[in-house]
Amino acid sequence: SDLAVAPGGEKVGPRINARQIHQICNRHPGNIEAQKEAFGELVKTVYGEEGSEERKTYEKECTDLIDIFDTAEGDLKSWLKERSEKRNEASSKKNAETLARRKEKLEPIIAALEAAVANAPNKELIEHEWSSNPYRAVIFKVDFVRQAMSNLISAPSSASRKKVTAVCGDVRRKLVILSKSKDFWSWSFLSTAIKTSSGLTKRVNEKLLEYCQVWLPRGPNAHVRAGELDVNDRLFDLLEEKKYNDALLHIMEARGALGRVTPRILVGLAAPHSRNKRLLVGEVWKKVADERPRNDEGAMPNWTWTSFLETLGSCRREFNVMKENVRDYLNDPAVKAYIANQNEDLGNPLPRQVAVDQAWRPASTVIRLPYWEYWAVVPPNIRAVRPYYLLLERDFVLLLEVHRYYVGQRTYNMH
Repeated sequence: SDLAVAPGGEKVGPRINARQIHQICNRHPGNIEAQKEAFGELVKTVYGEEGSEERKTYEKECTDLIDIFDTAEGDLKSWLKERSEKRNEASSKKNAETLARRKEKLEPIIAALEAAVANAPNKELIEHEWSSNPYRAVIFKVDFVRQAMSNLISAPSSASRKKVTAVCGDVRRKLVILSKSKDFWSWSFLSTAIKTSSGLTKRVNEKLLEYCQVWLPRGPNAHVRAGELDVNDRLFDLLEEKKYNDALLHIMEARGALGRVTPRILVGLAAPHSRNKRLLVGEVWKKVADERPRNDEGAMPNWTWTSFLETLGSCRREFNVMKENVRDYLNDPAVKAYIANQNEDLGNPLPRQVAVDQAWRPASTVIRLPYWEYWAVVPPNIRAVRPYYLLLERDFVLLLEVHRYYVGQRTYNMH
């Protein structure tokens, strides 16, 4: 401060105030050279020309201050480094002690697991490694083993002999199930079903076999090592009960594959407009599958072979209706006239034909926009309408209005 004075009364505050430095920076924002030049002129005005006694005294004081700062900064860095090293050393020591205690408690559990599967098939699936993390001291490499052992590993102190025996026995049971389900993992049960079935059921088995051969790892070990979400207790229960069709549906549902396979079942590649028809089947499948009755908890029930074939039959019947409705819509005079007048939309990146062809992929949801746009942009007559149900009910007039709206908005990705 300019008001600072020494005990003898002499002024000791700086004659160049921080406010002046701030003003220089504001006059030359971001221009370091201009700031240096302006500051040099300020020093010359206050302390005189370079070489003067007052200027030498000023520069010596600046040098001393810089040395004091550099020394203090070096001391601070040394202190921070020393403190960090002490903390790290203490933390490492604590972690090592925690890890040693946890490992001591876990070793009997791991030994019990190894003893339980000593003569079991696929026992290599329990492979594990010790970690330096005290809170994840042991890591199993296969998901279903890791899930089975998770409670014992996370709280080894509360792992009673009864609990350990039960969990190890469950892991052994699952290893045995994998070894006894070779017909499932080789997909031979589908090959056998193809020979003994006919009609829709035969085609279902053929397309499921194609999917398995292309997309699923061959053999149980390869599948469980892949860390798939479908490898859970339900899968093992189905394999144990020899319900191989249900087990396959369980795997495909977890992978979201049923909606991709169903169009291939109902529409062959040789069929006219096969691509468009498969798109339509996909929409019909989503709608029909979603209409299944929920269970007591309000969730979708697990697929069974019977429920899948029943739903597939419903899907085929509704697809046949929707397919005829699409053809009638595309041949409707009003729709043809609308497409023929494409020149009215010159420069629009979404051709009318493309918008109208969305009849092959009718959304079962309403148009979705942010709330503040929805009521201002979407015409009242197509708010809260679902193109799928307009097509199903043959409301071609309103469906054409939806497709007009797509053209106006230059996109059909609005559902």
